[in-house]
Amino acid sequence: MVQVKALIVEYCRHPDSQGVKTRLAKTIGDQLARSVYKRMLQLVHHQLKASTNDNIKLCAYYDGSDLVKEFLEGSDFYLKQPSGDLEGRLIASSQFAFSNGYDIVMHCSSDCLFITTALIRKIIDLHNKYDVCIVPSNDGGYNIISFKNISGLAERIFSGVEFSTSRVLLQTVNKIQGLKITVLDPLPDIDNEDDLRVVRHSSPIPLSIIIPVYNDAVNLKSCLQNFLRVLKVVDIKYEVIVVDGGSSDDPGRVCSEFQEVNYLQSGKGRAVQMNMGARAALGRWLWFVHADTEIPEMSVIALVNKIRTLNSGWGFFDHSIVDASCGLRAIKFLNYLRGRLWYRPFGDQAIVIHSRLFDMAGGYPDEGFLEDLLISKKLRKCSAPFCIKDQVLITARHWGKLGTFKTTYRNWTMLYEHYFLKKRPGKLIASFLKGESRCY
Repeated sequence: MVQVKALIVEYCRHPDSQGVKTRLAKTIGDQLARSVYKRMLQLVHHQLKASTNDNIKLCAYYDGSDLVKEFLEGSDFYLKQPSGDLEGRLIASSQFAFSNGYDIVMHCSSDCLFITTALIRKIIDLHNKYDVCIVPSNDGGYNIISFKNISGLAERIFSGVEFSTSRVLLQTVNKIQGLKITVLDPLPDIDNEDDLRVVRHSSPIPLSIIIPVYNDAVNLKSCLQNFLRVLKVVDIKYEVIVVDGGSSDDPGRVCSEFQEVNYLQSGKGRAVQMNMGARAALGRWLWFVHADTEIPEMSVIALVNKIRTLNSGWGFFDHSIVDASCGLRAIKFLNYLRGRLWYRPFGDQAIVIHSRLFDMAGGYPDEGFLEDLLISKKLRKCSAPFCIKDQVLITARHWGKLGTFKTTYRNWTMLYEHYFLKKRPGKLIASFLKGESRCY
């Protein structure tokens, strides 16, 4: 096999630059669009960087802020895109590659989560037979176009193509008739919210961990430390999204200590926060975890093993109360029955839902209260949940102010009023809070 020199050109911009994912931002907002793009860019860059060797190099071809050099570490070259249209930028980067002695230039989008090291290596090998290799997108364009150093080929391929239309692929192929061309199977990219939803349902990222937080920065820090420690020993791709509902104790500062954590801000209300996290998620499975819930290593492993066997569904964990009194051990048993017999888990049982099923259910109902029970009621109509016997750990602080008996009486009274007297959750929240600020 002939060894060739190839330059991978990664089209990118810093997530804080102007004009990031504008079509996506129209429906999910600028904050979420930037967050989605940031994580896509990191994941694609990691795959491209892992593809490099002595003969394959990576060029971050960026638009906007020079801070991208710090954000995308490990590139062999950093080249700023010239002003002008996409046609001119594609030609310019091709000329850069060939003038630096490369035999192949590979133009890669940063909008496709399905670009992998294996795909990049496959394309390089295909150039032993083909002059041009194309990986289409689902909208008539392409995620990757790679071609050999043939005089004038870049200008021939890109000149006059109507970019940002559904005619890009067809026009490109028509312009290079007579050359040896291969067009691989199309891969989905993310340009708008519908694309994001479709990609999420079959995402190469199995797990999105979504943590709503409100005035609980201390517990959040220990939660993140524990999670990231455990996830390092589990062989799975994941992302962590923290959604702050307007805290006064600066959870954003806590999140900034962890490179893997994505921090978002939303309106107050746990349903609002979890829906925002789900809307920005890239993972197939959405795992909703409270900041004061501790997830032991064996419980994470049990979940990972479970979701690897499923294409859809939802579930939750049994839980144990730390430093539980006799009364709280009885409560634990009642909670066990509530989850196992009636399929009504509380949120501190770390509910996990496949993203397709979550979308079918319409997300968490924003009633201001009992959002975990309300979504469980919807999900039960689709499928029975699975329950993971490996437990998660919760603190006894929720029973602290009123005591075990009064807190339990209050909780079960509210459940009775909701399910049998048909009172809306928003009408019940005052009796739950008892004048306190809600803390997750």
